[in-house]
Amino acid sequence: MNFSKENLFDRWAKKYDRDVFESDHNNEYPFAGYSKVLSFIWDRVNPKNDAKILDLGVGTGVLSSMLYEAGSSITALDCSPNMLTAAKEKMPDATFIQWDFSNGLPERLLEQAGNYDYVISTYALHHLNEEKQIEILLSLATLLKPQGTVFIGDISFEKRVNLETCRKHYQSLWDDEEFYIVAEEIINVLSHVYECTYDQISYCAGVLTLKPLLLPLKPS
Repeated sequence: MNFSKENLFDRWAKKYDRDVFESDHNNEYPFAGYSKVLSFIWDRVNPKNDAKILDLGVGTGVLSSMLYEAGSSITALDCSPNMLTAAKEKMPDATFIQWDFSNGLPERLLEQAGNYDYVISTYALHHLNEEKQIEILLSLATLLKPQGTVFIGDISFEKRVNLETCRKHYQSLWDDEEFYIVAEEIINVLSHVYECTYDQISYCAGVLTLKPLLLPLKPS
């Protein structure tokens, strides 16, 4: 995510929600299934009082603000100051971090091992290439409490052939600078660290669920 991307999101912040919901309503790439992705994650997160949730790429805070209103403690990270401003209007008491996670996670998060019940990220990870996606996802395991869970909702596909079918259908709209998750490929890489499941929500959106494996302790 380079400087021009940050500028893009700053300019987009005021009309981001409208554009996304219009694309979703019309069942069009890239945001077909957006509302269902958010609902899927909401239904599986227990937004109890004091549940600690980290949102990577919070954007305008659509999902996190609902969890916030239900009593969760939110830490929200985004590269765009204007996106963070929009999110802060919905969640005035949340913790906000301006950071480009294409550079990895900030040190202040890495120091919080075992701090979060959930890590969520919606429509953000596709701005990282595959190598950096893997790097970020592996690093999240240490941030979770026991039984913690990562939910990644994004433009994604079960198999490579599904991605290619969508690319051909939406060739004029396809963004070759974005990197969409192919579930069977990324699960193959992450399965030594996480119990991984994937749910396809629409033809171009899905949710990847990651639960750290409880590895046996080594004998002393």
